[in-house]
Amino acid sequence: MCFSDREQEAGKLLGLYRRGAAVPILVYGPEGSGKSTLLRYIVWRVDRDGGLGVYIDALSGGDLEEAIYPLTSAMRSILADLLAGTAPPLGRVLAVRLWDLLRGLLMRAEAERRRVLVVVDDVYRALGLEEAEAYTKRLYELLGRLYGLGVESALVVVATSEGASRRLLARHSYASTSLLWNLAREGLGELLSQIEAPIGAEEAWRITGGNPRLLGRLAELEWSPGRLVEELAEQRLAEALEAVGREALEKLAEDPDSEPNAARRLEDMNLMIRLSRVASLSPPPEPDRELGVGRDWAWQTPAYRLAALHLLERR
Repeated sequence: MCFSDREQEAGKLLGLYRRGAAVPILVYGPEGSGKSTLLRYIVWRVDRDGGLGVYIDALSGGDLEEAIYPLTSAMRSILADLLAGTAPPLGRVLAVRLWDLLRGLLMRAEAERRRVLVVVDDVYRALGLEEAEAYTKRLYELLGRLYGLGVESALVVVATSEGASRRLLARHSYASTSLLWNLAREGLGELLSQIEAPIGAEEAWRITGGNPRLLGRLAELEWSPGRLVEELAEQRLAEALEAVGREALEKLAEDPDSEPNAARRLEDMNLMIRLSRVASLSPPPEPDRELGVGRDWAWQTPAYRLAALHLLERR
């Protein structure tokens, strides 16, 4: 499969990389929206064009090839010393020792590799939410260190699906946040055409809202929307019903903006998300109650809203 859509998002990130950023960028969005895929693609572009690009999966365990990309010979040499005597999880260790890694790479880099892109994925889940502010502050200081080594431009990106980390960091000036939404309708159609899915583009859009991971789960369930909704109702929405109560869940299924406090609790459960209509890599989704999208809040995918309605009908 080819990388689908995301030209606008890729262009914005590559532009930031070439200009350089003064603070880390927190890219947040729905689970399964393609954040990791996009960011690995950007790192590949940077590496191909002669820059220094590093992607770290902070949740990776003991497999070095999963924990860091690209795993070049120079990278392996530096990591042999850096990780000597270190026990898994390797991704967490690499996230913590990021400065040592970058400094080693830059010392060995050719003169033209003076633009740097660093992506740390899922680090707040790896370190714990209580470390989010301190770790992000260290990334901000790391940018200053990189410029101190003489780099022309540097961009540090942190990816997360957790609303709690976004809310914490929105209080500070040493980071900025940017929303990455699901694929647009055209992008979803492009993806469907590649896999020759036996489902209409409109039906897939109304169920997944352009979420690639959920589309994959739909395929695993033999393209049965009913089975997907039943599964989500049992596995994800039953707990949500207990968390916010029947009345609030009914209101949110009807209007995502109707119960902000309950929506915030569902954001912590990765079911809803606070939208940004200014700081956004993707075009912000237009309000559409059938898709579960309001002006300020949205269900991360329409399937969660459908699962909520299905659960409420049964109970």
